[in-house]
Amino acid sequence: ALWAAHAALEAWLAPHEGDWPGWQPEGWRHTPGLRQALAGLGLTPPAPMPWSLPHSPGHALGVWYVVLGAHLGGLAIARHLQRVAPHLPVAALAVNPAAVQTRWAGFTALATRLGEDSATRQQALHAARAAFGAIATHLNGATRPA
Repeated sequence: ALWAAHAALEAWLAPHEGDWPGWQPEGWRHTPGLRQALAGLGLTPPAPMPWSLPHSPGHALGVWYVVLGAHLGGLAIARHLQRVAPHLPVAALAVNPAAVQTRWAGFTALATRLGEDSATRQQALHAARAAFGAIATHLNGATRPA
């Protein structure tokens, strides 16, 4: 089910990944690794979840928060799964922790700088809440991939 969330949010962010002077979000996409994990389980990815939000730097900042934060959560999930179910494919979640921390540090520096502007900060908060809400709605209604 997380494939559908990341597919939608990543597609929304992709055209604007180079819009951030001083910060390049390399290696940020979850969908290639999640596709590999689904294939390892013999599953086909579902369609992306519904997602629409006007593009703006503030909105993008909020969506980046959700997408990049998922990498931090993925590391915790991978560690847990490796302990309790080592047979499951977790390579998509167990990405390089140092790279995740570096990417997150760069993002938080950017967010802190851009968030000084009240309008940008409010848009970022709105977008993050909207993304989390869309993911929750999607997960509550999701079925297993085929």
